[in-house]
Amino acid sequence: MDTVFHKTLGRGTVISKEERYLTVDFSGNMKKFIYPDAFFSHLTYEDEKKQTEILEIIEKKRTEEKNAQIERLAAENRKKLENRLKRVLKTRNSLSAKEKTKK
Repeated sequence: MDTVFHKTLGRGTVISKEERYLTVDFSGNMKKFIYPDAFFSHLTYEDEKKQTEILEIIEKKRTEEKNAQIERLAAENRKKLENRLKRVLKTRNSLSAKEKTKK
C-alpha cells in the first residue's frame, strides 16, 4: 500500500482508491479524500515519483477544466451575439417596412 502524509493527521496508509475517492488510514482513523484533488493541498505521497505523477494528473485535470470553461463561455457569448444580431435585424426590417408604407 502507498504511504501519504497529511499536514495535520500525519503519516497514513492508502487503504482504497475508488474513481473519485481515496481512503487513508491514519493509525486507525479512517479518512476519505477527493481524488486526485486532495494531493493539491492536503496530501503528499511519500514516494516522490508518485507525488510527481499525481501533480501532473492534477495539472492536466485543471487545464482540461479551464479549457472546458473557456468553451462554455465562448458558446454563451456566441449565443448572446446571435440573439442580439437577430434583434437588430428584426428592428431594422421593421423600420424598413414602416419606411415603405410611408411612401
